[in-house]
Amino acid sequence: MFVWYDPAGEPPTFDLPEIDLDGWTAPSWRTATFAGHPIETTENSVDIGHLGFLHGYDDVTELEPAHADGACLRARYQMTRGGRSSGLRLPTMRTEFDVSVHGLGCSLVDLHVLTLGARQRLYVLPTPLGGGLVTLRLGVAGRLAPLEAAPGLAKRLGVPLVARALREFTLLGLYFDVAQDRRIWVTKRHVPHPVLAEGDGPIGLYRRWASQFMVDGAALRSEPTGS
Repeated sequence: MFVWYDPAGEPPTFDLPEIDLDGWTAPSWRTATFAGHPIETTENSVDIGHLGFLHGYDDVTELEPAHADGACLRARYQMTRGGRSSGLRLPTMRTEFDVSVHGLGCSLVDLHVLTLGARQRLYVLPTPLGGGLVTLRLGVAGRLAPLEAAPGLAKRLGVPLVARALREFTLLGLYFDVAQDRRIWVTKRHVPHPVLAEGDGPIGLYRRWASQFMVDGAALRSEPTGS
């Protein structure tokens, strides 16, 4: 369920996309509340530079440059990850991310693990609580289909079981990444007009896009938030 808030009592200025649930598991959810700003949390959708430095992703490749269309911001990229996550040793995985951000309260990520042929859907839903606090809801749904790279595994164990197992593992990894981000968010001061360096990529584009959800360049004007 999504709700709309506008301090002036104005109606919604955009719609959220219809999400096709057919063929997907129900999402699993985790929630975290911390000091921060929803502009900062959503900014991670296009902050490609931090993916390697903070999260340990390798060979980050931009497939589709970040671009804005009204209240929607989109980007698409690939990256490789191995090593350890959440204390677990991982095989090397090449993954494609198709990101769509709708306002500051709803980010959807279609995730294709190319190494396994598995598809996941990520929900990233920040809600400002006032007083400088944000609740971030994280959800993952798995595609109910045999793995493209290992159809025999789904046949032996059953597609729903494999999809649910990958969903939970993906959610664990997402929550681990957010825990890394959180250590920065809680000590970071929001600057409405930051000074950007050449390597900051589409952060400037993102900030210009996000300004439509602000009042006087500072306070959030309106956004859908999820629960």
